[in-house]
Amino acid sequence: MEQDHLVAGLRDLRSASKLLLVASILGILVSVAILSAVPALLSIPLTAQTSIRGLASRIIAWLPLLIIGALLGLASGVISLYAIYAKLLPSSKHLAKWRPSVFDTPRKLLYIGYWGALAAGVSAFIAAVALAAGALPGLMQAAQAESLIMLVALLMVPFILVVLAGILGFVGDVGMIMLFYELGGALQSERFKHVALLTVAYILGGVLVGLIPNPAAMLPGLVVVAGLQAVAFYLAMEECTRILSSTPQQPPAGV
Repeated sequence: MEQDHLVAGLRDLRSASKLLLVASILGILVSVAILSAVPALLSIPLTAQTSIRGLASRIIAWLPLLIIGALLGLASGVISLYAIYAKLLPSSKHLAKWRPSVFDTPRKLLYIGYWGALAAGVSAFIAAVALAAGALPGLMQAAQAESLIMLVALLMVPFILVVLAGILGFVGDVGMIMLFYELGGALQSERFKHVALLTVAYILGGVLVGLIPNPAAMLPGLVVVAGLQAVAFYLAMEECTRILSSTPQQPPAGV
């Protein structure tokens, strides 16, 4: 039944929003950890006598915080991947079955964008590892111009794949924005439209922050972007819960 697809879609979307909220909070903690450590590392005077020794001592002093930040970042990434591929994409599939004319385009953008980004990202990683383990050592030893040209050409392969992954990821983001906005219209929910606008804000904010050349100045922006992301997914989670509580649901089989 169509109503069953709506309920299933909202349940998956609520789960995705909850997981992405957790990932966003972890992202804030990672940003704070880096924000605490990087300025101290960058403050070391770069003199021949003190730069290496001072950098080593600072790294050792901040190593526990850096390790915690790395682990939190890894956890945030894993949770985000699970939320997107195991919850958000199935949610769009259910909603497309509920209202095909409204949600089929967001579903296609989500699937093409995020699956394509994952494939391109994995391919870039494999290409980089293969390049580092295979062709790179031999080419580095050769000084001929042809070898240098070949090296540059090979280095372009993972770079192009990373750029492609970014473009496809942006396509997936557009699909998510459309999903929330169209859901707001279909369910007469202004909050879902607010989530769509917040999603636009944190995506554009992330792009702008990435253009900042100074790492110390970039980090506060990352905290703000992660905060906007957390607010967006919290609102989405709450709105899914509210609508599900007021939507008639078919009892499980056998009840």
